[in-house]
Amino acid sequence: MAQGFFKNIMAVSGTNAFNTLINVATGILIARFLGPDGKGLYTSLLVVPTMILSLSELGIRRSTIHHIGDKKYPAQQIISALAFFFLFTSIVGVTVTAFVYRQFDPSTLTLTMILLALFSIPIRLINKFSGGILVAEERFKISNMLSRIPVVADLVFVVLFLIILKMSVTGALIALVISNVISAIYGLLIIGRKYKLTFSFNLEIMKSLLSLGIIYAIALFLARLNFKIDILLLKELASDSEVGFYSLGANIAEKWQSPFAVGAVILASSANAKDQAKVNQDVSRLFRMTLLFAVVVSSGIFILAPFLVPIVYSKAFIPSIPIVQYILPAIVLLISGKLLASRIAGLKKTHYIIYIHLPALIVNVVLNILFIPKYGAMGAVFATNISYSLTFIGTLWIYCHITKTSFFSMFRFTREDLRFGKLFKLRKRKKKLDAPVGEGY
Repeated sequence: MAQGFFKNIMAVSGTNAFNTLINVATGILIARFLGPDGKGLYTSLLVVPTMILSLSELGIRRSTIHHIGDKKYPAQQIISALAFFFLFTSIVGVTVTAFVYRQFDPSTLTLTMILLALFSIPIRLINKFSGGILVAEERFKISNMLSRIPVVADLVFVVLFLIILKMSVTGALIALVISNVISAIYGLLIIGRKYKLTFSFNLEIMKSLLSLGIIYAIALFLARLNFKIDILLLKELASDSEVGFYSLGANIAEKWQSPFAVGAVILASSANAKDQAKVNQDVSRLFRMTLLFAVVVSSGIFILAPFLVPIVYSKAFIPSIPIVQYILPAIVLLISGKLLASRIAGLKKTHYIIYIHLPALIVNVVLNILFIPKYGAMGAVFATNISYSLTFIGTLWIYCHITKTSFFSMFRFTREDLRFGKLFKLRKRKKKLDAPVGEGY
């Protein structure tokens, strides 16, 4: 049953904000009880599964939403094909991740750590696919609940295994895996009430799912890798403590962007609008207001970071303060660029995003290799800012080219910009959302 546009926005925004607050609390506990070295090891262990996960998913979550809503194939056949696809991608994802771990320093890893990190891949894939099915059926209350469960459970189990049982990095990994297992079981039980959870190799459906999702997946993978590659390179070129300082600083600066996921919902909903000129006008207005708000909030974070970081995360993370402060320009550009990228994807021009992110990623890698040996974590900050500046300029140029919008008009504020709240006008949608909850493009 169709839900009001405004109601869906508020549900997504509320869930994202709630999850962010809980994640911040969990991050504080992990940072304080693991310290810079432990935090660095924990982050570097998880960054590989996260990247492999986004690639091995191949955009199937988003593609599933489209296919179930389109009703070209029976939902039962799609879900059976998804089950087969899950089995295949899990094996590939675990194998590739295990191979990458072989390049890590064996003295810092234990077999238990590696197995826990590997096990997180299939479990999190189940959650992604389950969430996609629920969103496709517009069961947003259950979908949002599914996204909350692992976040809340992770906080509870971090307290148990990390703080009470003092199991260090292994305890933090156990907490992450168990919390996602609980969420996966819940999702499978909900879906199993309506569909048979069987495996089926349907080549036609598999090809259809992949053809729609793979371009999106590659673009999203490159975007995420561009922001996470710094951690992998720091792991190789610097110490675990440098990884810990950088990951904490980057996470603090990055976390507050969660409410802007509402913009992705707005753009996905308007992607098929008949009056494309009006959509472009609304996107431009939202872009300007988002950019202004992001600059204001970032300025506040820049000022408050020296006071809050030692109090919240302990004095051991004082070296993270300049990282928080000077990576903020990249975050501002990331938020604004994602908004425009959402519109580009909504116009089915997602391949342009690949053309933008690939050269930016190469620049980021080269600059990290040059800067990290000399400047440590701050070298990664410099590389990130330059890379995201290139990404932002490229995204803005592509957007203006596709929509025939003047480059300078994108920054020209008008009185109408202050009335952008009209974009949230309550109305009944005739079509399902094109983008899954909490995702970017």
